[in-house]
Formats: sequence, C-alpha cells, structure tokens
Amino acid sequence: MKIRARRAPVTCAAVVGLVLALAPAASASSDYPQVGDQAASEEFVDESTSYRSCKKMRKYYPRGVAKSTSAGNRARADGFGPAEVNKKVYKANKKLDTNGNRVACEVSAAKARKQFRAELLEKQMPTAEAGEYTENAGYQWRVGSFDGIPQAVTMDYNIDRLTFDVNDGYVTDATWG
Repeated sequence: MKIRARRAPVTCAAVVGLVLALAPAASASSDYPQVGDQAASEEFVDESTSYRSCKKMRKYYPRGVAKSTSAGNRARADGFGPAEVNKKVYKANKKLDTNGNRVACEVSAAKARKQFRAELLEKQMPTAEAGEYTENAGYQWRVGSFDGIPQAVTMDYNIDRLTFDVNDGYVTDATWG
C-alpha cells in the first residue's frame, strides 16, 4: 500500500494575488526603465549627442554650432548668422561642417535674423529680458517706441540691431536696422 502525501490545492486566484502583491514592489525597486516609462527625446540630448543631419541639429541649435568664438566671427564675416559656440557639440558633429569653416550647420545671416525675430516675438518677453536674450544671441537692440510714443533714435542703419516696440513693458514688435 502506497502512502501519498496530501498536498493542498493551490488555486489560480491565489497565484494571481501573490503576483500582483509582489509586482509593485519589484518595479519600484528597479533601476531600469519599465515599459511605458520611456523618456522624451529631449532628455537624451547633451553635448556628446551626434546628429544625423543639420535639420535635426537645428532643432536645438537653430543657427548652428561653432568650434570657437573666432570661428564663429569668421563665419559671420563670410555672411552667416551668429552660431552658438560649443566645442564639445562641434566635435561630436564635425561631419556636418561641410565647408570646413569650423561651424557646423550654419545658416545665412538673413535667415538667422528672420528666425531670431520670430523666436523673440513668440516668447512675449519684458524689455530687459528681451534685451538680454538679444545680446546673448550676438545682436544689438534699442527701444524705438514705448507705449505708442516714438523714442529718439539715430538714423544710422545697423543690420544686426533690433528696434523694439514696447507696450505695457513687453516687446510687441521688432524691426531690423
């Protein structure tokens, strides 16, 4: 006569309950990304990012990237817009410098001015903040009218200078010259 050990039957519901009880603890302690927790593409962009094309690079550097300040100045003298100076980004994307002037994905000066003006007006900034933003981009600025009242300005023409129209402390329009 065989003696069999008596086993307690395990139901499917008990197994599912056990799995569900342990699942949150396991995923909370995991250092690895879980399905559905993928980061946006902007989070992966850093100075070592290599772009496949100038179109992709211009999403983050709209006027290109220069290896040095002197390279950027030479490119401006050759008719290009002010590029952002960043040696690490340039090094990672040197293949995009097709003309060898040490500025990757540069744009013409006219296109750079047009893009910059559109960016500035889209942001709707106060005068001081807009002035700082303009200077950081490599351009000059002045106030041409304040709350509809024209201001005294010189008649000289400077292609890299924006003249702001300010209403209620915010830049509402800007013209080059």
